Amino acid sequence: SSSSAASEVYKRQPAMSIVPFVEPVHCVLTIDDKNKIPDTLEAITKMKGALSAQLSKALTTKGVESFCTVHSVDFVKDGFLFRVYIAHYREVSLLRALEKRPQADMMERKLFWASQHSSFVGSCYTSVYSAYSLATRLAKRWVGAMLMGEFIGPEVVELMVARGFTGRNKPRSGGEGFARFLELAATFNWKTEALIVDATSRSVTDKMPVWDRALQGMCIVAPYDDEAKSPFTQVTPRPMIVERLAALAAQALRAFNQGAMMTLFEVDTKTSFDFTLPLSNAIQLCPDRCVNKVNHLFTKPRRIWRLGELEKEDQQRYITQLAELEPALFCLKTLRLAGRESCMVFMDIYGPTQLAVVLLASTPSHKQKLNTMTTLLEAAPKGSVDMSAIIPLVAPPKAPKAPKAPKVVAEKAEEEETKAEAPVEVPVAKQQPKKAQPEKKSQQKGGKRARSATVASN
Repeated sequence: SSSSAASEVYKRQPAMSIVPFVEPVHCVLTIDDKNKIPDTLEAITKMKGALSAQLSKALTTKGVESFCTVHSVDFVKDGFLFRVYIAHYREVSLLRALEKRPQADMMERKLFWASQHSSFVGSCYTSVYSAYSLATRLAKRWVGAMLMGEFIGPEVVELMVARGFTGRNKPRSGGEGFARFLELAATFNWKTEALIVDATSRSVTDKMPVWDRALQGMCIVAPYDDEAKSPFTQVTPRPMIVERLAALAAQALRAFNQGAMMTLFEVDTKTSFDFTLPLSNAIQLCPDRCVNKVNHLFTKPRRIWRLGELEKEDQQRYITQLAELEPALFCLKTLRLAGRESCMVFMDIYGPTQLAVVLLASTPSHKQKLNTMTTLLEAAPKGSVDMSAIIPLVAPPKAPKAPKAPKVVAEKAEEEETKAEAPVEVPVAKQQPKKAQPEKKSQQKGGKRARSATVASN
């Protein structure tokens, strides 16, 4: 029937996932120069836009839904979203010549170092050792559960796990590889030593790594890093984050050896953070990036559209919203902007369930915590924070006052205190006035005369 035919067509349409956020599969298309690359950034941007339009047109003629921008080409295949970036290294050189070093380093790291890293890991570890992929997923999940996924990048985790697969005794399972990752993170001397992933490479051993130990928490050198720059640790993590990573890894390794597997992926937010803000069920993502409740940008949609049902001009906007506006990440950025002067906000980027807050003050008071929580709740997007699950901040107990004594006892105590505090008077002997002595002598003479007169009369 016509209805069954329509349903078959509906099923065959390229469909996006029901997840409110779709993470693209990033790809890099490097241009071969052949001395035809322009010498200005504006000309390179126009050339990349033209190449993106041609690539998108070629994919569309093959029946693949694709959309192009100035810097990339997006296309959907079998429910996956692929994002292809067009890059040439001369763009990095021009940015550095214009003294735009941060932009140049970021472009070099994302477009050039990332592709070389992916090729190295895929050819040397993923395709050779079956346990490497499982160990890497466990390590990334653990780093995210410790709320450090934004500081310890995925490339750093992959290189640390790869270090455990170098040597004679290779891990035979993903759990063993994960245990070696924890041991490396807990015991390696990150302050003074550089982690060499493949010591047999001449490019690694010939060049001595140099890094700023005050700002750069770790240095990891791979075979593709000819100049020992450690590109994936130049910005983050900082030494403070590496110290916390080592402490948590040591604790997790003890739990792993004792068989307490349920506590490996749990972080004690009560002792490590000032307070937490639980996310609502509408935007919480499980570790496999599924959703508990279908939601898109904090407002429940009527239904999830398929690409075949949308108009051509609406498909690109729909994909852009799904690929770039992750609800939990959007909430995190909003709260960080609101409390950038008073606190730091952390989140598990792989499975966000709550936001953990640390105040910048060394010893924050109860009033400061309340004011910061109020500011963040007012700035949070509507419906993003589960207000009913917030744990109220309890003021610290005050010191007990001394019990009051009875009135009579208090008065006696006051009298004793006044007596004790009163100055002691030293007794001084009273001196008789000098006029009293002649009177006494006159009295004695008068007595003698009276006695002599009485004797004469007799």
